[in-house]
Amino acid sequence: MKKKLCALILAMACVCSLGTTGASAAGMDEQEGYSTTVISGEDATAIYKARARAIEDIPYDRVNRGTGRRYQSEVYTCRKDEAGKKLDKAAMLICSKALGHNRISVVADNYIRGL
Repeated sequence: MKKKLCALILAMACVCSLGTTGASAAGMDEQEGYSTTVISGEDATAIYKARARAIEDIPYDRVNRGTGRRYQSEVYTCRKDEAGKKLDKAAMLICSKALGHNRISVVADNYIRGL
């Protein structure tokens, strides 16, 4: 598990620093069209945990014009069966790109579980 996590973190670093797509960083063979690396929901949760900040540490950086209340723009609030749970958007985006997706909602709804 530790070797696999190191490989996934390396893939995330490629995604972030080189600007490559998540599919090529996750082992997608562009000519053949199939993935050589399988990343499971447990791996996605491990990637998220490695990169996530504590929700309390994320600053309240925006103000709602209607109510005047401050809110955290970098915090994602889960829906569906994980409703009400708050997650770090920056860590979710890294996890999403490592999985070959581009939207954080896909990761929240399908991969990250039991935090």
